[in-house]
Formats: sequence, structure tokens, C-alpha cells
Amino acid sequence: MKLIVVESPAKGRTIESFLGKEYRVLSSYGHIRDLPKGRLGIDVEKNFEPTYVIPTKARKTVTSLKAAAKKAESVTLATDEDREGEAIAWHLAQVLDLENPQRIVFHEITKSAIEEALKNPRTVDINRVNAQQARRILDRLVGYELSPFLWQKVAKRLSAGRVQSVAVRLIADREKEIKAFTAEEYWSIEAILKKSKTEFSALLSKKDTKAIGKLDISSKEQTDEILKRLEGAAYHVADVEQKEIKRNPFPPFTTSTLQQEGSKKLHFSSKFTMSVAQQLYERGLCVDEDTLVVANDGAIYRIAELEHIYKNTRLVGMEETTLQQAEAVVPKFWKLPAPSSMINILTESNDEITVTEDHPLFVIRNGSPQWVEAKHLVSKDSIASLERIAVSRQREPSTVFDLIKLFPPELRERVYFRFGGNETSFPAMEHLLSTSQATLEEIESHYEGIWVKQKAGKTGNAKPQKLPLRITPELAYIVGFIAGDGHLDTRINFAMKASEVGLCHLRELFEKVLDHPYPWLTTLRTQYRLQSTFLYHLFQHLGIPKGNKSSIIDIPNILLRQPDEILHGYIAGLWDTDGCITKSWRNSIRLSYSSRSKVFIDKLQLLLKTFGIPSSKHLDKRNQVYWLLVSAVGVPSFHKYIAPRLVLKKEHWKNLYQKYGALYEKRVINQSQGIPTLNKTVDDLLKAHGIPKHEVSKFLGIDFFNYFGKTDVAHTRNPYIPKQIATALAPMVDTENKLLWHLGTSPVVWKKIKQIKHINYTKQYVYDVTTSTKTFIANGIVSHNCTYHRTDSLNLAESALTTAQSFIQNTYGNEYAAGPRRFKTKTKGAQEAHEAIRPTNLEQTTNNLTPPQKRLYDLIWKRFIASQMAQAVFAASTADIHSKSADSGEYTFRATGQMLKFDGFLKAYPIKFQETQLPLLEKGELLNLEKLIPAQHFTEAPPRYTEASLIKALEEHGVGRPSTYAPTLSTIQDRGYIEKDEQKRFYPTDLGNTVNDMLVTHFPAIVDIAFTAHMEQQLDNIAKGEEQWVPMIKEFYEPFAENLQKKYLEVPKKQAVVEATNKQCPLCTSPIIIRTGRFGKFYACSTFPKCKYTESLQTSNAPIGMTCPKCSKGEVVAKRTKRGKIFYGCNTYPSCDFATWQKPKNEV
Repeated sequence: MKLIVVESPAKGRTIESFLGKEYRVLSSYGHIRDLPKGRLGIDVEKNFEPTYVIPTKARKTVTSLKAAAKKAESVTLATDEDREGEAIAWHLAQVLDLENPQRIVFHEITKSAIEEALKNPRTVDINRVNAQQARRILDRLVGYELSPFLWQKVAKRLSAGRVQSVAVRLIADREKEIKAFTAEEYWSIEAILKKSKTEFSALLSKKDTKAIGKLDISSKEQTDEILKRLEGAAYHVADVEQKEIKRNPFPPFTTSTLQQEGSKKLHFSSKFTMSVAQQLYERGLCVDEDTLVVANDGAIYRIAELEHIYKNTRLVGMEETTLQQAEAVVPKFWKLPAPSSMINILTESNDEITVTEDHPLFVIRNGSPQWVEAKHLVSKDSIASLERIAVSRQREPSTVFDLIKLFPPELRERVYFRFGGNETSFPAMEHLLSTSQATLEEIESHYEGIWVKQKAGKTGNAKPQKLPLRITPELAYIVGFIAGDGHLDTRINFAMKASEVGLCHLRELFEKVLDHPYPWLTTLRTQYRLQSTFLYHLFQHLGIPKGNKSSIIDIPNILLRQPDEILHGYIAGLWDTDGCITKSWRNSIRLSYSSRSKVFIDKLQLLLKTFGIPSSKHLDKRNQVYWLLVSAVGVPSFHKYIAPRLVLKKEHWKNLYQKYGALYEKRVINQSQGIPTLNKTVDDLLKAHGIPKHEVSKFLGIDFFNYFGKTDVAHTRNPYIPKQIATALAPMVDTENKLLWHLGTSPVVWKKIKQIKHINYTKQYVYDVTTSTKTFIANGIVSHNCTYHRTDSLNLAESALTTAQSFIQNTYGNEYAAGPRRFKTKTKGAQEAHEAIRPTNLEQTTNNLTPPQKRLYDLIWKRFIASQMAQAVFAASTADIHSKSADSGEYTFRATGQMLKFDGFLKAYPIKFQETQLPLLEKGELLNLEKLIPAQHFTEAPPRYTEASLIKALEEHGVGRPSTYAPTLSTIQDRGYIEKDEQKRFYPTDLGNTVNDMLVTHFPAIVDIAFTAHMEQQLDNIAKGEEQWVPMIKEFYEPFAENLQKKYLEVPKKQAVVEATNKQCPLCTSPIIIRTGRFGKFYACSTFPKCKYTESLQTSNAPIGMTCPKCSKGEVVAKRTKRGKIFYGCNTYPSCDFATWQKPKNEV
């Protein structure tokens, strides 16, 4: 076996499907080592040697990778090619003790790319590793060594984070700019000119040939001098230019730009914007709590069961573009209040799913796979379902020890083994295994039996039963055989009704598996009872129902995770009891299974799919029995995997398959596995490439012409295109989009909807998950996940681009559709694999959204749809008008105008612009001067940062990540470093200025943006091998550490500045003073610590000079909420409850 390790589980499944059985692909799930928490973890005396530890969450992964690596003949590291990926590969090599490991990289996950990479392996690029390691060490050194300095010199629990410190500095520096700003006076001169009856304006722009700058006219005297010279001057048109200006639409939102526009257009804080966006993604995209999801290890869960285990669970999903199965990592789980109604969807094969009305399902319409919300589905739609589900079950079967661990604690203590002639308790045996004093193989060689001792005070003990120490196919067969007709009663008995043949067969099975006749097996009429405490609990944990009610039968996950051959035995046992193998009236084989338990049938159907045995369900309403009918496609797989394990019905199956099996083996075209609504697409492709159908028939080796009839493919009576035809046609007519290839080779089958029903929903919650594939398999059906909305990419899915163009053409007209427009992300380090923020469905209604949700959704919707629309076109005109008199020289006035010719994207995403219509002017034409208007202006200080402008500045400087902006701004506000003024603009607090001044004065490099840029360049050089990482760290750290030690001695602890007030302490009547603490200034008793009275300074009421408009008695004062937000209220509260967010105006 050859082992390949990737860091992302989403890639592993796909790569493994490209390779043969000799390869096994495992995932490291990201980094497996990191610097320790709680201590520096870097030896600065030994060339900054880091100490790496394996985090708790990665230990299980490392253990499994080590075990797999020991068994592998070769190990290949296939992590990403970037610095993080290279570092992960290096850490894997270290942890797994690999000498000169093979390293491969590829830029696309295709079979040819993987095979080419395997032919050209390389070694780990230590330069990239060093670059990543240097960055990690730099961040650790700064954070762990500088923060304690602030604790000692300023206040406890302060921090100097790389991003937050730069953000505070930007705000503090801007405030200093504002305070130091001196306004400059400047003047402008506007001419109001007239042609015929049309007036227009022009601004003075030149004196002779020299341009007049904004500040060139700096006084009234200069202005008056120019006006005097222009007295009596004549005005004529010197030049006219007209042109067409096209304006491109904005790209769709990223996390950063959404926060910026949310602030500018909606006046939302970045934190509130992210919160509302999260609500939009959460809202409605949910399923019923009993929906079954399949895990990559074969386990099947009710989705509600994932609440506490989702982080360690990998689900089965689907890759949206290729339509191939993919492993879905679950970073987030959603549990939301349930709506009063849900939509129940039933397919023609009786697959069923209950979802909220906004939950999207994957359907095919007009030959195009797309997401459609449940409320927009119609009965003619066909939804996607997986025909086969590939899972990675355990390589080794579980042991009896694993099952005993599931027993009640009191019972575990009474489980004993006979081992080498001695009686050994289960805890003692477990200790032997865990301490490696004995291997399982050694125990098996001396193992004589297992039993449960009686409780203290009871006489007699059961005799040892030689049960296999590992779960075997034979034991699994017994479990399946019993699950069909047996149950556990309350007397610790096993009871089963069966035919005489079945009971004899059961006795033989027990004798074979337990290695001797079973003494407790007794016949009672047609029932067999088996009194055994141990087997009672063993069978219970393997899914045998308790009580004589078959409706509670289940397939436990410990069984579903077993190796394939174990489950083959289990399914064969089921079929030998409640399964039916008969000849149908069509002279073919009918395979079916019945049970009163719907959950059992649902799980069995999913289990069969993992072996390529699809089936449909039917309910016998009269007898309340659920039937599972294996489809024709699944018969060969049943013959291959299950039939060899049959016992009672083996000969019957053999005879039937010998007679009718050829029908299944030779099946070329299976219409039931066809692709609906694709016929017109195929017909259009054939016509576009000029390919007649007789050539297709010759190429495919089938009668293509007669299959579709003599009409066009689009008009055939058969609405399905078989997968075999789609796959074969793809290389001929669809080499660009590869839609036919993806549809033909995909494990997805399209099931027509039989019924859509709105139901009253009485359960308390609904559930969903966020997955790496954006999909998961729910009850076998492809379901959309609850999407994450943190992205810095402008990428858009091809399906979204196609849907947008169709929507624009239908809604606005063909002239508004610009064709798919793709944007390139300019942000450094952007995650291109992510998508930009966009609506999941362009026809989504907003009637059930809250006002903030509706406003933000409308903004996202308009921005996305506009990004795919045509350019806006303006007709722009410019006229230069000369003014000349005998002694004034020549002055030039410039008039500009623009008119909208075609609104384009502005139709969906309006922005402010001014239209100015100039009259039709001709060169040399004389104009009449109506008047000259001089205007005085003053330059303005740079504005304080808003949330939008601060986020933009951070992004432009490459500081932080989009997902960190909102929490960063929230943190520096919560810590009292910055506050907002009445215009919601940031200014630094005294504490913020103190910390910033401390860092700028004593550690300027840390908060210097140029320092960050220089460091990034050095890291790039290290990655290229042009610079060594240790000297680079040393160059930074030695002066930093030396300076830090010096500053510990030089910088005195900032003494608390005390300000006197005329207030008295309400507790002890001592004077109140103003102190400065971690969160800024506050009132405190002057006798502290004797009296510990404090009061927030922010809650003091600042009058604004206005009488309360509600009570006319009190005065309106400015107040602050606990979170620092300013509002205005009456100072007589609670007598008067007047309050408003907006500053009231004193109307006269």
C-alpha cells in the first residue's frame, strides 16, 4: 500500500478516486504541530529554535497517520504548494519519521495532473518552510514579550497585537493631523454664460497657457484683481470635445467591502453588518431533525446528533462543478428555532426530505444543474441524489473490547475472560493491551472464553462462551439474521420466531461461531430462547431491538463503521430472514426487504448505496410495512458482495442469477439512470458541430437514431439522455464546458418529484451544517449547506454566472446582459478557492426578513446582479471658453457636462451622479456673460476614520484579514482605546493615546506600516532562498530585545493622573476624583482603597442646551449606553422617558 497525505480532507476523496487500489489517501486536517500555548516556546539562545507540540485536537489524526505510515511501502506528501502547505509537509515528515519523503504538488485536481505529479516528485522546499516558520516566530516574539511591558508600565491586561496596534495608530495619527491642521484660504471664480436662452456655468482654469491650481488664488485681493481685468472682456468658444465614457460595474462584495458599504449606505457598524449577514446565511436553510446524513467513515447520523460531534465528523457531500462525491468538513453546526410550517418533498422512488421553504436543493432544469429553493420546486423537477456513496470504513474490524466499553460500568466490572487457564477481568485485560504487555494476537492464542459473573450474593455462574475477539463476517451474519426476526426481552433472554429450517440453521451458526454446542439454546414451540447476560448486551449494542417491537430496530454506527466484508455478512443475514428473492412477472430478479421501522429501512437504503446497490422505498399502508426494492442497476453489485454470504437462500439466488443474470451484466443503456431535460442540449450541440446522428450511432456502437426516433433529439418521446450517451458524446461536442462529461460520469441520479406538500411543523428546532463542499447528502438527496460569509475572494461559481445572465436577460433585457464577468482578486493572500458574497437564489423574496436583514440582503443582491450587467454609458462634453480684453491677457474658463445615454448596471445598483446638459456649442462662437461669481473656500482637515474608511485603510496596507476587521474594531473599542463621536467617526481615548504613544516612542517598528511591508519582503526573499531566516529574525529580535530591556529600566510606570472634582462620594461623603484606568477615565472615591466607590465617567450627563420636547421641564443631555454608544435623553429620567439616537435640534 502506498500512502499519500494531503492537508485538506475535501481533496483526499477525489484524489483517491483517481488512483488504483494500491494507493490510500489520508488527510492531516491542516497543521499537526504548533508552538505551545501559555509559554513562548522559542529558545532565543539557540538560534530561535522553536519547540513544537502536537495540539490535542490533532493527536488522534497523528496516531492514525503513524499507523498508516508504518504499514505503507512509501509515503508521499501532497499538501498545497504555498508556504503553509510546505510547512505542513515538513511537520508531517518530522512527526512520521520520514527520511527524504516524496513531495508532490499540482495546480488542479484532475487524474492527469495527479498522475503527472506522481511521476515527478521532489523534496520538501525548506526555503518555503523557513519563510512560514519565520513569520510564526516573529508574531510569537512580539505578542509574548511586548504585552507584559504594557501591563507593567500602563495598566494590567493590555495587549499589543499586530493588527489592533496598527489600527489604533492610524486613528491616533489622524487625530493628531486634525489638531495640527491649519486651514488655508482659496478662491474660485465661476462664469455664468448664456447661449440663446440657455445658461451654463464654467470655472476659471487657466491664465494664458498656465493652469490655475486649487490654491493659486489665495486672497480676496487676488480675486478682485482678476475680476477687474475681466471687466468688458469678450467670451468665445475656443475648443469643444465630446466623447463617450463607459463606467464598469463594481465587483461583488467581499467581507471587507460588505462591511465598508454597510457602514456608508446603511450606517451599520461592521460588527452589526457581520451579525446581520450571519442571520441571512442562517435563515431558512435548514432541514428536519430526523434527516439522515452520511459520514465519510460510513456512520449514519440524524442531523440533530451532530450538535456535539460535528467538529470531528466528515460528511459525504458533492462537488458542485464536477458533480462528483467529495468529503465535506463541517466547521459549523446550526440549531435554529423551527418555523410553523415546512415543505415535505417526495420523489417517485419515495425518497423523502422535509426542509424549510428557503432551503435549496440541486435540480436540473433545461439541461442545467442549479440550486432551487424548496418553495420554488415543481412536480416536474428532478432533484439530485447519489446512486452510490463511497465511504472509508475501518480497515480492521472492532474487537469485543470495543463493544464491552459500551456496556454499563457495573456490568463491565463483571465481565471476565478465561485466558491461559486463568480468570482475568475486563479492566485487567484492557490494562494488558493498553500497556502493550500483551497483543491481541497473543490473547487470541490463549483465549478460552468470556462470560459475566453473577452479582455478589447470587449463586452460580455462566460458563465461558468462546465468542470471537474480533467482529467477524459470521458474527455479523448472526446479528443480521437475528435482527430480522428476533428481539431482546426484559428477562435478559434472546427470543426468535423462525421456521424449523431457520432454527436449525441458527443452532449451527452458534455452534460454528462459538466453537461448541450452545447449552442455553432451548426450543419453546417455534421460539428459541438464549439466556445470556453477555450476549444480551452485546446484541443490544449491535442493533437487536429490545422488546417485541420490530419498529425500533436500528443499525448502530459501531456496526456501520466496520470493514466492508463484515457488513456484507450483516446484510446477508438480514436477507436470509426478512429479505425476498423472487422472480418478477417480467422474468427478472426481484430483490426486496421489509420492516416496520422506517428509520431502519432508511439506514439500510443508505448502507446498500455504499456498495453500489441503489433501491427505492414503498409503504404498504394497510399493514404499515416499509418495503425496500433493489433497482436493476444494483443487482450485479448484490450478486458480487452480498450473495456469497447468503446461506438459507444461497441456492435459490444462484439458480435465479444463472438464468436471468445476463440481462443485468449486458445492460448497455439504462433509461432509469438517464439525465432529464438534457435532450434539447444534446440536439443543439450536435447541430452546432454539424454531426449527423448516423455518425453518432457508428461512434457509440448503438442505434442512436432509432433510440430517439426520427425526430430531433429535443422532440423525442424519451425525455432522458442515458449517462452512457452523455459520456460518449462529451469528447465530440462538449470539450469546453464539460457539462455532458460531468453529468455522464457523476454518481448523481436525477429523481423526479412526485409530491410537494406544505406541512404544519410542531418540533422545536431545525438544523443545518456549514461544509467545505457547500453541500451534504441528506436522506440520500444533495442538499445545500448553510454558507459561511467570510471571504476576500471575488471568484464566482460558473453556475452563478450562468444563472445571473439568464435572470438579467429575462428581467432587464438582452442589452443589459454583458456575458459572464469574472473579477480578479487584488487583495494579498486572498483565498481564491472561496466565492464572493452573493445571493443563493436571484428570485428570493424578502417578505419574511426583518428590516435590517432586508436592507442588507437588497444591498448584496443588487451588488451581485449589477456586477454581471453591461457598462453604463455617459455622453461627456467639455468646452474651453476664452475671455480676452485689450489689457487683461487671456483667461480660460472650462465648462463640463455629462448625460446618461444607457444606464446599464445602474438600473440595478444606482449610485449618485449629476447630469449637466451643455448647450450645443461650436468653436469660435461668441457667448454672453451673465455674471462672474467669486467664492471663498477654506481647506478642510482630513476627516476622522469611519468604520468603512478604517477597514479600507487596513486592507490597502495589507494589515489583518477581512474576517478579523470586525472583531478588531470591536476589541479596541471594548478595551477603551478608541470611541465614536456623534458622526460615528473614531477618535482615540486618553488610554488609546497613551498606549499608542508608548509604542510609537519606544517601539516604532512594531506599529510602523513600512516595517510590516519590509518584513513581508524579507519573508518573500527567504521563500526564494535569497535570505536566511535565522539572521532575519536575529536582525529584528536582538535590537528589539535589547530595546525592550532598556525600556523596562528607562520608562517609569505611568503614574495615575488625579483630577479634582466638586462631587462627593455617596457612600462616605469624601471628595470624588477622576482616575485613569484600563478603560479610560472614571470617577472614584479619594479614600480608595478604604472606600471602593466608582462611577463611570461616560454616564455623566452633558447638556446640549435644549429643553426636553416631551415634558418641557427637563434638559436634553448626551448619554452613553454600556457599550459606549451615544444617545440623547431627558435628565429627569425616569420621570420623563424621552430618548433618541439622533441629536435633536432646538427649533425656534
